[in-house]
Amino acid sequence: MSMHHKFFLASYFCLWLAAVPLSLHGQVVPENPSMQEKLYIHTDRDLLIAGEHLLFSLYLFNGNEVDKSNYAYLVLRNAHGTVDHQRVQLDDGRAHGGFYLEDTLSTGHYELLGFTNWMRNQEPSTIFRKHVVIANRFDQDLNLPYHDGASPKASPGRQSQYPAEIQLPSFNLSASDSIIGQRTKGSIQIQNTNPEQIHGQFSLSIVPDKATFAHNQSIVDYTLQKWDGSNPHTPTAQHFPYFMETRGTIISGKVTDSNGETVAGSRVILNKQDTLVNLKYTDTSEDGIFHFLLGPYYDDATLFFSLAPEAGHAYKNIYLFDKTKVEFPFSLPPDPLNLNQVDYISKSQDIVSVQRVYNLQYHSKTGDPDREIFPPLLYAEANYIYNPGDYIPLNDVYEIANELIPAWRVRGRGENANHLMTDDTRRQPMGEKPVFFADGILTGNIVPYLDLASDDLLRIETHDFHWQHGDMYFPGIIGIFTKDPALHFEPLEDDYITTDVDSPAIPLYFESPVYEDNDQRESAKPDARQVLLWEPDITFGAHQTIQLPFYTSDLSGRYVITLQGMTTQGKPVFEQQYIEVQ
Repeated sequence: MSMHHKFFLASYFCLWLAAVPLSLHGQVVPENPSMQEKLYIHTDRDLLIAGEHLLFSLYLFNGNEVDKSNYAYLVLRNAHGTVDHQRVQLDDGRAHGGFYLEDTLSTGHYELLGFTNWMRNQEPSTIFRKHVVIANRFDQDLNLPYHDGASPKASPGRQSQYPAEIQLPSFNLSASDSIIGQRTKGSIQIQNTNPEQIHGQFSLSIVPDKATFAHNQSIVDYTLQKWDGSNPHTPTAQHFPYFMETRGTIISGKVTDSNGETVAGSRVILNKQDTLVNLKYTDTSEDGIFHFLLGPYYDDATLFFSLAPEAGHAYKNIYLFDKTKVEFPFSLPPDPLNLNQVDYISKSQDIVSVQRVYNLQYHSKTGDPDREIFPPLLYAEANYIYNPGDYIPLNDVYEIANELIPAWRVRGRGENANHLMTDDTRRQPMGEKPVFFADGILTGNIVPYLDLASDDLLRIETHDFHWQHGDMYFPGIIGIFTKDPALHFEPLEDDYITTDVDSPAIPLYFESPVYEDNDQRESAKPDARQVLLWEPDITFGAHQTIQLPFYTSDLSGRYVITLQGMTTQGKPVFEQQYIEVQ
């Protein structure tokens, strides 16, 4: 490829990047900024043992089918703070998955929170929250408050009281048998009996009736409740500190001066440690806030944020907003446990111990979904690439630059070291220091890298042009890539604010043993499932009837079947039935 052709392609790519919006002014504010989002989470149980999985099915709904968040955040916390969190990717407002509850979790009350980035603009009361109890299986004391009464046995059917004027969709839920034996096949029938063309998406669980809290809201209770400040947005006067994540996840923060005052117009640089030169940037708004819209390229990575080199930038600080932090305190459930629930927890500790001894697994994950990844490159291809390993070993970067890289010269030693680059087109020194990248990260300090020898380096890239990236000007670009980025970047860590971005959680699926014949039923391997069925993603058509098979385990007792979901018309569905396993 000719140099002219390479320059044209690189320039075109750079101009394309410059056209990509680097700040988020108005792009992800809904057409109706006063619109609220609501989020509901159906979990398989409310009482669990450390070492189990907490399964969930998530519903996001609002009054606008055009604008809707594509990501939600789930936080599991106790009185001491966040225990675990997930970012989940939504498919038309739906997602499902699970939390693995680490063996080391202590016995106590926990809260599961759910919200979108847009919901952080709303009243705190609109953030979804439900109470769960997690017990450590080695904790014999179970220091949990309880009362002496047993829990009342609820009757089948809807457990919530609805206003008479609200017409809810009708779905009949029934089990093949009300009493069923152990290791036996049963089935659940769900019938859409609505006269209209009602479609919807639902989740269904079969779990011990003692494993649920009566005070945790059903999806109907949640959608019909009246919230204080039901319309907190005032679009003509209020700035939106949190955008709706319709096209990717958004990282936000602010820049302050030495007095803690926010600073407008400061340029913030974002890099990811990588084997390619990458850069994304934005400027702080009038209130000192900045936002970065991130694609899959930044998933499962540590991100490095720095201020663009400018006068006075050493007296500024970057602060990142914690997306898992909420502004209201942890709360205990309104009612203590009862004796039946305490007894259930004690027995569950032994059951989970059996699961561990026999390595019983009832869950699986799918693979990572295919995602298109577009790195924010500065150029399509470097002008020159040098691989020091292809030559006689040299002792340091001074020798490598002087012997192998004609356009790059390094002068001076220690803190006085400096470097210059010759323009490949004009064959003249550019007169300014080139921009220096170390393992993909922009830094103004070349000193920690000057002692690196040929054996320490993978390659060096030079882009020896006067280069424009958006409205940033670079008098040449040097990219050094080392064999051990973490080791060599350590001297520069104080110059950056870092954060880790996880990939969206991979959905977790429930897997049950199958008992279709005597050989399967007579297997010596124990079946210690407390969850008999978990179907987190059921799609219903108009006038449709669905049959869901399930298999009981070795555990007897009373089980509750719970169906929850949302129709495409935005109406909630909640039905319950009970079965006895003997």
